[in-house]
Amino acid sequence: MNELETPWSVDTRDIVYADEGNPLDLYRTVLRLDDLRKSVFAETGGSMLVLSPLGSKVMALGALMAALERDLPVAYLESISYELEAAAPEGIEQSNLIHIWLEGDVYPQPRPALPT
Repeated sequence: MNELETPWSVDTRDIVYADEGNPLDLYRTVLRLDDLRKSVFAETGGSMLVLSPLGSKVMALGALMAALERDLPVAYLESISYELEAAAPEGIEQSNLIHIWLEGDVYPQPRPALPT
C-alpha cells in the first residue's frame, strides 16, 4: 500500500476492494457505487463512473458486466512493451477456472432428461 500512498498520493478511501476470485463481487460493488454517486451528485448535474479493466481477467469480467448493465464507459490504455529485470518464476500456480454465461440460452435446445 505504501507504493500507492507515497509517490501518487492515492487516498485509501478511493480504492475498491473486491474478491479477486468472484467477478460478481466487483459487479455488485460497482453497481452499488454507481447508485450512491447518483444521489450524492444529483444536485450538481451528476457525475460519471468510468471503469478500467485493469487487474485480473476475473475482475475485468465483473467490470464488464457492470458496464454493460449500466452503459458505463470503459477506458483502457495498453502498454507498448515491458522490460523484465528478473527471470520468470519456475513454479506456476494452479489456476482457478471461472465460467460465466453472460446472455442467451446456455443450450440451443432443452437437454434430454438424465437417465435414472
